Amino acid sequence: MTKINSYKELQNFLTKVITDNGQYDDTDGAPHGVFWEHMTYQQFTTGNVPVVGGGRLRVLIPGNPDGSTLISILKAPFGGYRRMPAVGPPFFTDDQVASVADWISRNCPEN
Repeated sequence: MTKINSYKELQNFLTKVITDNGQYDDTDGAPHGVFWEHMTYQQFTTGNVPVVGGGRLRVLIPGNPDGSTLISILKAPFGGYRRMPAVGPPFFTDDQVASVADWISRNCPEN
């Protein structure tokens, strides 16, 4: 598991996974694209996923990875939406999902 210690590290981690999987240029398969690259920490930790679900799906709940949309959608299709990344497979591995979940469980450290 990769220890993620800040929002910037999380952004880099998410982008690296899809880039390493050769999916970065294919994110048009998702209506929100690489949304984490365009959100501030505050928007990401308290806001909703852009476009998807009419913008009513909260990205995550700090301290609660199991209740966070981001974790649900990385693991499997969720609420009628495709598993992320939408252009997968490959998808995030269990270890990669655990890294993101760990960051969320630690209340999403900013720095």
